[in-house]
Amino acid sequence: MLDSAVYLPEPAVQLHAIAEFRALEAARGELTSELDHLRSFRSALLAGLLNREVEIPETYDSFLEKVS
Repeated sequence: MLDSAVYLPEPAVQLHAIAEFRALEAARGELTSELDHLRSFRSALLAGLLNREVEIPETYDSFLEKVS
């Protein structure tokens, strides 16, 4: 028969784990927000290119300078 006991870490270890999970959740939120901004930028850029409102420069360096 299997032992049905469940191991629980010490309270200090549990608190540390909770803090780590909260930090990961905050980072995930920031990354999700950044992804939303990048998707909006891509959409606006593609629309501008298709409407000929944005021209592709001869070098990507000058293009990157304008958008950054």
